[in-house]
Amino acid sequence: NGNSPFDNINVITASHNHPDHFKVNTIGKNLETKPGAFLICPGQVKNVINSYPGLNNIENQIIVINESFNTCTDTTINGIDFKIFMTRHTITKYQNMQNLCMIFELGGFKIFHSGDYWGNNLESVLCNLKDEQIDIAFLHFCFLTRPNVSSGINKIIEYLNPKYMVLMH
Repeated sequence: NGNSPFDNINVITASHNHPDHFKVNTIGKNLETKPGAFLICPGQVKNVINSYPGLNNIENQIIVINESFNTCTDTTINGIDFKIFMTRHTITKYQNMQNLCMIFELGGFKIFHSGDYWGNNLESVLCNLKDEQIDIAFLHFCFLTRPNVSSGINKIIEYLNPKYMVLMH
């Protein structure tokens, strides 16, 4: 609801349409209490957010990235520069699910966030990022735990060469 410590939120991101990555009411209430904040999400997430009872109050705060898979969108939201990549969710049964990977800068740190992406067409996503000088890479834990994608961590190091890597989900 935008209470402390979340009372200064400028941007909310939802990488993909899974309930462990966003809650419609939480996002809706935060946007309603912070009319200057924005949500960045793929179209499939927006389709779910359409069920929020106060949608009319927040619709202009929702930035939908609805590009083709393996494309990149550059945008600036509330003074934060984003480079957003439309990828596929890596698990085969979700292969048509849109997933956003993104790079953004906060407090002088350049950050990469993979969402739930850890392998398919990894080089096509990362090849344009060699010069980005990533400080912190938030990576799905499967980069290290799945045998068929564990080589992905080597590609992360080769292409992103982040100063720090944080495993997450």
